[in-house]
Amino acid sequence: MKALILAAGKGEGLSPYTEKMQKEAIRIAGKPVILYSIEGLLSVGITEFTIVVNEKEEQILNSIKDVDADIETVRQKTPGISGAILDGMEKMDDMFVLAFGDI
Repeated sequence: MKALILAAGKGEGLSPYTEKMQKEAIRIAGKPVILYSIEGLLSVGITEFTIVVNEKEEQILNSIKDVDADIETVRQKTPGISGAILDGMEKMDDMFVLAFGDI
């Protein structure tokens, strides 16, 4: 089973931190926020991930570069959360897990 992780939001609630840094790449307790979601999914056997990203894609990829999993990214084109899901579903099979990269 694959997981679709949403990580393209602007993070306005964490401004000014998110003006230069993608919210999911911010470190909390020593590791990037997105890593908590990925590790949780890995712990239940999910090893294939599609991450919906924005123009700060490189920050996300740098923050998870040591993860041993099949990870690909999709750039969000359609606005909003529903748009991010639709954009990411292009890479999904019939069944997948939806996760947020910041929760």
